[in-house]
Amino acid sequence: MDFRLTEDQESIRDLARKIFEAEAGEESFKALDKSGEWMNQPLWQALGQSELLGVVTPVEYGGASMGLTELSILLHEQGRVAAPIPLAWSAGLSAMTLTRFGTDAQKDAYLRQMASGSLIVTVGLSEVATVDVCEPQMQAVRSGTGFVLTGEKTAVPALGVASKVIVSAQVGEEGVGLFILDREADGVTYQPQTSTSGEPLGLLTFEEARLDGDALIGEVGTETVTWVTERAWALLCALQLGVSEKQLEMTAAYAKTREQFG
Repeated sequence: MDFRLTEDQESIRDLARKIFEAEAGEESFKALDKSGEWMNQPLWQALGQSELLGVVTPVEYGGASMGLTELSILLHEQGRVAAPIPLAWSAGLSAMTLTRFGTDAQKDAYLRQMASGSLIVTVGLSEVATVDVCEPQMQAVRSGTGFVLTGEKTAVPALGVASKVIVSAQVGEEGVGLFILDREADGVTYQPQTSTSGEPLGLLTFEEARLDGDALIGEVGTETVTWVTERAWALLCALQLGVSEKQLEMTAAYAKTREQFG
C-alpha cells in the first residue's frame, strides 16, 4: 500500500503551509493578545479566499468534494503553527456532518456560507454528567412536527465565534438525534467558557427549547452521533500531530545550538 500523498494532496499541503506561515506568525499572536480576541480573522479570510475551507464540501455547494485525508492535511498544517481558528469544527466536522446526513434544504442553507468562511458552525457533544458522548443526557421530545430540547452541553468548542451549533440529544427510546440551531435560539442560554489555551468555549442550557422538524440532521438512531464522534477524534489527532511535529523540530533545533552551562 502506498501511503505517499498524491499530487493534489501535496498541493493542498503546500498552499496551506504558505498561508499559515504568512498569516499565523509571531506577530499575529501579539496582535491577538493585544486586541483580546482569540480568532485569527485574516487567516480565516485567507483560507476562505483560497477555497481551502471548502475542502470537504461538495462541488455543487462551492467546495472541492475531497475527504478526511485532505482535511487532516489542513489540520496538520494548522497544528504546526497552533493557529486559533475553528477549522476542525466548522470547515471540518460540521461540514462533513451536513454533507453526509443533511437534507438538501440544510445543505443549501449552510454549506456555501461555511465554505466561504462567512458562517461558522460548531458541534456540541460533551455534557457534565455524561462519559460517553454517544449516550447524551439531553432530551429531545417530539412535539407536533418538531422537538422540545432540555438539558446542557458544556465545553462546546469555538462557541464564542460560532453562530450555529450542532448538538446531540436522546429522542426517547428511538435513539440519538443531531440538531442544528442558532447559538442564541429561544429557550437556549449561552454562557461563555474559556479553555486553558484561551479558546472561547461555551455552556449551552436548553430549557424546553422548541425546534422545527427541519432542525434534525439525518435520522434518529446511533449511526449519526457515532459517525460524528469517530471523525471528531480523527480530526483532533491530525491537529495534535502537527503540534507535536513542530515541537519536535523546535526541540531538535534548540538542542543543536544550546551550549550547556554557557
